[in-house]
Amino acid sequence: MFIKLNLSQKTSDEISYSVKTQYGNCNITVVFVPIIEIAQIMNKYKNSILKYNPRSYLDLNNHVNKAIFNTVKQKQTNEFALYNNGITMLSDKTNINKNVAKKEQAQMIIENPQIINGGQTAFTLSKLYEETIIKGDPDNIFKNKEVILKTITFSEDDKMSEKNKLKLIEEISKATNQQSQVLEADRRSNDAIQIELQDKIYNKFGYFYERKKGEFGDGISNKYIHRKQIIDRVTFLRLVLAVKGKVANARRNGEATMFKKNKFESILDSVDNYQHYFYAFIAWRLLGKIQASFRGEENNKDGIVNFGYALRYGKYSVISVVAHRFTLITDKDDYEKMISMYIDDTLQNWIKFEEFITNKDYNKSYFNEVVNPETQEIRRMLDYDGYYKGSTIGKDLLAFPDFL
Repeated sequence: MFIKLNLSQKTSDEISYSVKTQYGNCNITVVFVPIIEIAQIMNKYKNSILKYNPRSYLDLNNHVNKAIFNTVKQKQTNEFALYNNGITMLSDKTNINKNVAKKEQAQMIIENPQIINGGQTAFTLSKLYEETIIKGDPDNIFKNKEVILKTITFSEDDKMSEKNKLKLIEEISKATNQQSQVLEADRRSNDAIQIELQDKIYNKFGYFYERKKGEFGDGISNKYIHRKQIIDRVTFLRLVLAVKGKVANARRNGEATMFKKNKFESILDSVDNYQHYFYAFIAWRLLGKIQASFRGEENNKDGIVNFGYALRYGKYSVISVVAHRFTLITDKDDYEKMISMYIDDTLQNWIKFEEFITNKDYNKSYFNEVVNPETQEIRRMLDYDGYYKGSTIGKDLLAFPDFL
C-alpha cells in the first residue's frame, strides 16, 4: 500500500538521519505535514494503519482528543504545530519528490505506512474532516496548519528479518508511547492469543471482542455495530477467571493486575475454551438484565429478597456455578435459552447457599455475632462484599450440594 502526502514548499525541507540499531539499520525523516493530509488518509484507512499502535481511537470523551479537536476548530493560526507532539509512522520506503506538476508543492510517498504514535491525533483530525466535509469546506479550519511527522523507514539494503523488525517495532512503540499513559491492557492488545480469540468469537458468534480500547468506536458511531455486540476485555478476563473457578480473583483483581504480562498469560493461556468463555459472557449479560429488573424496587435493590447477594456481589460466583454445566450447542438461540434456564435454577438456590455459608465456623470473619453490652441484643454482622472477594468462596461453591 502506498500513500501520497502533499506538502507545501515551505514544509518540504526535511531532516533525514540514518540510525544503526542492534536489529538492523533504519532511516528517520522528519517533516511538517499539512494536517488535512493526515486527516484524509486516516479517514480513508482508519484502523488499518494503526496495526502496531497499542490503542485504537478513544473518541472525543478523552480530554486530550477534545483539546486537539478544539485547537484545530477554534484557532485560525498554526498553534497546533507547537502544541502537538506529532505523529510517528513506520514505512518500508519513503521518498520526497519536490518536482511535482503543482506550483509550490512537493509530495511525500510512503509505502506500507503504520502509525505507532499519534494515532489519537490522526483519528481526531479525521473526525474533524468528516464533520467539515458534511457541513462545509474543510479549508476553513485546516488551512495553513501543520503537524510534525517522523517517519521511520526500514533500510532496504539491510535485509532485516521479520522477527527482528517486529522486535524493533515493539521497542519503538513502547518508547514513543511512554509520553502518555498506556495501560497494561493496551500493551497486551496485539498479543497473538488475543488476535486469535477475537477472530474465533466473531467467526462463531458474530460478537466483537475489544482487545484494543476504542477499536470499534467508528463502527458504533456509524451504527453498523451495536454496543451490545462488543465484549469488554476486562470483563472478559474476569469471566475467564470465573469459569476456572477463581471467583474471588475475578472480583478482587484490578485491571492493571490482570493484564500484567505474567498474570495475563496465566489467565488466558489458551483459546481452546473460547466457546466456554463466550457462554460465561452470555450468562453475565443475562444476570445484568435480571439485576436491572429490580432497579425500580426501592426496598429490594438488586433482588436481595429474592436471591440474597447473588446479583450485588456474587455475579462471578453464579457464573462459575452455571459454567460447570456448559455444553456445546450449535444453535445460538438455544444457547441463550439453556443458559437462562441454568441461571434461574442456580438463583433459586442462592438464599439457601448463603444460609449454608454463614453457618460455617471458618467464615466467622465475614459473618459474626456482636452483643450490645447495654441491651444484650445480639446482632449478626454480615460482610457479603468481603466474603465474595475472600479466600473461602471457591471451596464453598464446590461444597454446596445443590450446586453439584
